[in-house]
Amino acid sequence: MHRRTAAAAFLLALPLSAQTTSVTAPTITAPTFHRTRTVWFVNDTNPIGAEVGFGAEELAWTKDAEKAFTSASPGTRIALGASMWAALETFSDLEFGKTKVKAGNHYAVLAKTKDGFALELLDPDAVRKAQEVPGVAKGVKSTASIALTAEKADESPLRAEWKPGEDGTAQLTIRFGPHSLRAQASVAGSKGANPIALPDPRGASRVAFAKNAFAVVDHGVPAWSEEHAREAKEPKNGARWRLGKDWATTLDTNLPLAIGDKTLAAGSWHLVLGRTAKGWNLVASQAAADHKAKLDGFAAQYVTPVMETALTESAANPLADKLRIEFVAEGKGTVLAISFGDQRLSVPVAPAKT
Repeated sequence: MHRRTAAAAFLLALPLSAQTTSVTAPTITAPTFHRTRTVWFVNDTNPIGAEVGFGAEELAWTKDAEKAFTSASPGTRIALGASMWAALETFSDLEFGKTKVKAGNHYAVLAKTKDGFALELLDPDAVRKAQEVPGVAKGVKSTASIALTAEKADESPLRAEWKPGEDGTAQLTIRFGPHSLRAQASVAGSKGANPIALPDPRGASRVAFAKNAFAVVDHGVPAWSEEHAREAKEPKNGARWRLGKDWATTLDTNLPLAIGDKTLAAGSWHLVLGRTAKGWNLVASQAAADHKAKLDGFAAQYVTPVMETALTESAANPLADKLRIEFVAEGKGTVLAISFGDQRLSVPVAPAKT
């Protein structure tokens, strides 16, 4: 197979990059973002019995962060993100002691309580509607408060870890500076299943428009290799492929976006590639619906599309040795660009006209 054809075929499994067309000049940044997840596999048609994840920007421990912790009084919130919202995302209902958390997507902040610290969950739709930038969202009420056990630890940038336990449980640990904060959860659907815990370093790209409007994409970063090129096969029309690896490639936007010739509402969306007779399409599905159906990043063929729009194919220059999905300023606009190997797929992105 011609190397370019092989690269294009394998691109189907990778993250996207983009072009954005906007009236105002957007600001594009590349936050350092990490996810952690635990998957419980079962012997069934759908092998995912349960799955939990947590994503957070790798914030540095600074004097300002130290001040936020030491000066916090009960009722005060502490941010777990500056460019991106930290998020607890779960395919399964969770119980942290008496606190119940429904399956779905939840933004997360820390809160000081009279007993120590808690992880407060927020409704992402309420945060988006309020156009709150990542921080503490003072005007948004929490939907759940999870008590955290605090311990001293070696100083660390902000990081989280899900670790499976016994009898259908999992422990969430959040490290920030010298603080190690943890909570134990019972995970619906995990009993008797085989768990695997996976740290998931991600690529991320953020585009900020006027005022507090922004969109951010995060994705796994598989490495390109000639072996991938040899193994890639010519894709068939109607087929869909994942973008990236591990947790699904996710687009989080607090404003409606015009993506190519389609409009995508504010929300959390999973992105995959689709093959048509004319080339590649960018396909978006609703993250909450995928989680409810227990469809993780490997299940690209089974998601329900809410948007499909054509991608423009060109040569990647330079060659992308790892998958890149990023917002890129091009001409007078912005695109979302996906680069892998010697191939690049792109589509214009801009605030949708209302």
